[in-house]
Amino acid sequence: MPSRRRGGSPLVPKPLGAGAVVFLVAMLSALVLGSLWGWLQPTGEVAFTATRRVEPVPGSEGNSFAAFGWLVVVCALLGLGTAVIALRMGEGPSLGMLMWAAVSATASGMVCGTIGHMIVTARYGRVPDLHGDSETVVHVVDPIAAGSWWLIAPAIALGGYWLVALVLAPVAGERRGR
Repeated sequence: MPSRRRGGSPLVPKPLGAGAVVFLVAMLSALVLGSLWGWLQPTGEVAFTATRRVEPVPGSEGNSFAAFGWLVVVCALLGLGTAVIALRMGEGPSLGMLMWAAVSATASGMVCGTIGHMIVTARYGRVPDLHGDSETVVHVVDPIAAGSWWLIAPAIALGGYWLVALVLAPVAGERRGR
């Protein structure tokens, strides 16, 4: 019978189990935050007039920048949350948990952007009937490059983990020296 190590099982080593928890929490957070971002994403509006002209609706011109800004904030929250969870799940800063944080944050940024985009498409993807004599207002969603989803969360996760590890390393050294 294999001996049981403290905190682990014979089938799943503790670092692998802790990394899987980081990944699971990051994915669940991405689903929630991506859904929230997709539902609340600001859109531009254009009006199709009876004379078949397209005119922007006043006050909705800068919404594409606001949508990108909110995506940056949501992905930064994902990255920071992933770094914090990775630091709490590990037995201290380690290269293995840094890699788990990077992989989890990259995947969660991708899931967040994809879920948000799917919700926006479901809400505003229908083309209205433009054959009427009255003015029709249509929501316009500007595309956001997928690189934003993939890069913001892991960059924040890696930077946050690394900075906290730098701060904790001297404190851990002082505790061991006593």
